[in-house]
Amino acid sequence: MRKYINVLLVLTIAASLLGLASCDSKSKKKEKEIYQVELDLNDYFTYEVMGEYDGTAYIEYSIDYDALWESEKKLHRETRDEFMPFIVGSFDVSENLSNGDKATWKWAVDEDAINDLYEDDNVEVTINCKDITVDIDGLLEKEVFNPIDYVTVSFEGVSPFATAKLDVSPCDCSMAFSLDYSDNLTNGDVVTVTLNDSYLTSVETYCEQNNYILGETSATYTAEDLDEYLVSVDQLTDDMISMMSEQAINVFYAYTSGWEEEAELVSIEYDGVYFLNSRYPDNLWNKNDMNHCYIILCVTASNPTDGEFVYYFYVEYSGLIMKNDGTLIVDMSKYNHSDGSYFFECSGDAFFVSSDSNLYYVGNLSVDDFYQKRILTNLVDYDYTTTYAE
Repeated sequence: MRKYINVLLVLTIAASLLGLASCDSKSKKKEKEIYQVELDLNDYFTYEVMGEYDGTAYIEYSIDYDALWESEKKLHRETRDEFMPFIVGSFDVSENLSNGDKATWKWAVDEDAINDLYEDDNVEVTINCKDITVDIDGLLEKEVFNPIDYVTVSFEGVSPFATAKLDVSPCDCSMAFSLDYSDNLTNGDVVTVTLNDSYLTSVETYCEQNNYILGETSATYTAEDLDEYLVSVDQLTDDMISMMSEQAINVFYAYTSGWEEEAELVSIEYDGVYFLNSRYPDNLWNKNDMNHCYIILCVTASNPTDGEFVYYFYVEYSGLIMKNDGTLIVDMSKYNHSDGSYFFECSGDAFFVSSDSNLYYVGNLSVDDFYQKRILTNLVDYDYTTTYAE
């Protein structure tokens, strides 16, 4: 009978011990509850807009990982270096900012990866964060530095042989410029001045150091209001023609002052103009050859053998210039005229009126004869205009 009692007692004690063990296990499970950690990232983020001038501002920012790490003791473990890469972000634009720009910071957080780091510690991390938008304003406006403002271009001479002269005013920044064209310029020609490439880097550095915006480095200039060589008879006014005609008649009188007694001058008058203009100004050795103006005089003469007859005498002026105020410049002390002689035969512009003539004259028996000798032979190098109807 005692044996059963002892067995029963042993079973009872064992059951009691099992019950105690079960209670202890439940207690330990309660000690391993999940620890909740909540992080507000915006509290650890700071930024500052740097730079004074519009167009060059930038944003500097930082995430205070140390403060973030120290905020929760449950985060204190050797995983710190692994923790940081999962809490990052960036601005959509952060450089070369101007007034009115908006820069937005966007977080890039991998919450799952963070929680994986603390899974064995029964820590669950919740991340709170919001985008941050920064309004850019209050920046100073940069002054514009225009290198071309230090350039002066002037035009000298007579069109189409004018020249462009380039002057550069003193400046704190070393600069040099070049002209694309400088010689043989005509009214209306456009020249371009450009900052030399070899100086561009130093000018850009100067602007950066002095908070300037680099402005115009080239500009165009038009040659205008230049005196110019005449190119057409249409540019001659009646007064200009009258002035040259009077001079031409005086030239004729001086040239024919030695006529024989039986030769009589009946009349002399202006008849017309032929005007030559060079086709190739750049090839001229003498700029006065740019144009030639022939004043044609109609001469009526008589002598006992030939009776009364008509011929034509020319006086040629060269290098006629029209000033920009409309005044004609012509050196009437320098001229050519019909010229010739007789020594066994006629030479130059000398001619006999008929085979019975014993007196020779100098000139042309017709305007067409003058054209053939003086105009037609020059049409390779010259264009012509005339007052005669053609």
